[in-house]
Amino acid sequence: MECRSADVLIMATTLRDETTIRLGIHQKGCITLALENGSERAPTIYDVAKHAGVSHQTVSRLLKGQTVSPAFKLRVDQALADLNYRPNLAARSLATRRSNRIATLIYEIGELGPVKSLQSASTAARRAGYVLDIVQLDPSDSGSLTETITILNQLDVAGILAFAPNDQTRAQLASTEFRVPLYVESEIDEGDLQQGHRPNFNAIGAELAMNHLLDLGHRSIAHISGPLDWPSARLRARSYQHSATTHQLPEHPVFEGDWSAESGYRRTLEILDLDHSITAIFTASDHMALGALHALAERGVAVPGDVSVVSMDDAPEAKFYNPSLSTVPMHFDIQGQYAFEAILARIQGNDVAAKPDYVHTELIQRDSTGPAH
Repeated sequence: MECRSADVLIMATTLRDETTIRLGIHQKGCITLALENGSERAPTIYDVAKHAGVSHQTVSRLLKGQTVSPAFKLRVDQALADLNYRPNLAARSLATRRSNRIATLIYEIGELGPVKSLQSASTAARRAGYVLDIVQLDPSDSGSLTETITILNQLDVAGILAFAPNDQTRAQLASTEFRVPLYVESEIDEGDLQQGHRPNFNAIGAELAMNHLLDLGHRSIAHISGPLDWPSARLRARSYQHSATTHQLPEHPVFEGDWSAESGYRRTLEILDLDHSITAIFTASDHMALGALHALAERGVAVPGDVSVVSMDDAPEAKFYNPSLSTVPMHFDIQGQYAFEAILARIQGNDVAAKPDYVHTELIQRDSTGPAH
């Protein structure tokens, strides 16, 4: 039910800047609150819909963080910008008696995946008239999470969105009671890929990286993983192992890193010391690839002449590495959008839509990979 105007005016007052606030009630029970600035009326979703050439329901769905077609989204976004539309947060809060703030727990904010997901979630929240209150936590410090949960349960928030990267954090959140809706955005560890489980975008991205190296003729391929208490790192590592087994490649251990360039550097030195037959290295993140390239250059190993390097993420700076990095984009923006849609559904008492297993992506080949020699 939507109310365009009030049937009974309860209050009207004019502020010093000539902004008039009108509080009224509709005969169906809706409370309306309008802000008027002189003769210039604030744009409504009906104005946006007319400007974009779509229905007001389409505008409403987009502002609520729900999915609309890409063509309609482009038109509505342009109309919102042209009309300088801003959701009336005060009216919504008054009408629904619900906070428009969502507490957001984020870990490893220095890493590309979490920060891109957070940016996308924040954009979706803003369109829907919500604000994300961001709390950064250390995933290895369970005490900081306990303290934060105690504080959050005392605050006036509509819900809690948590980006949980590792097993410990996910388990602690699952065992905690919250007084408001909670959604935990975390990778699903799908078990053994060889037993028919449908792989998600982490596994598919790793498969693309491995297939690229195989197509170039590489047979001896090492893998530097992320921290293996992260499901995303396990999924990428498992896909590497599955590919190696399927194509009967020489067996190599997984070299565990921590997503940082330093860990990529150190693990690459270990690889070079342990096995001189390696012709390619697949790193689970671009930052670790940066460290790998530095280690190879330090040892006088030509890339891609002697060893090829391929990675995942497509960080903005990957094209400027020396040599430029072949990598698989991970589309973290789609993950962030989904995470906000999920917490919004729970706040509104709706079912959470199924998480997409597959996001189309393709490997970007640059100068760090070449034929095996």
